[in-house]
Amino acid sequence: MKAKIIQLSLPTNQNAPLSKKIWKIVFEDEENLSLDKNTGWLSTNSTKSQPNLHFPNLESAENFAKEHKMLYEVVSSKARKYLKITYADNFK
Repeated sequence: MKAKIIQLSLPTNQNAPLSKKIWKIVFEDEENLSLDKNTGWLSTNSTKSQPNLHFPNLESAENFAKEHKMLYEVVSSKARKYLKITYADNFK
């Protein structure tokens, strides 16, 4: 079974750094996806892609994948650049 280990990032409207780095395992669906004729959405009969497991760090996520003999790929988020701007800067 293939899986991706993804580092979650904050939404763009939040500027505080994440207190805990959260990692998530997302299972890739190996079966063919079919197109629903009524809605136009992709669907499958497999439920392997539905569970999402969260881990506090990358090592525990990798250990879980190794224990369950999964092929995995690590995808980390980009480091955000923080600008310190005050309200007074709007009037300069």
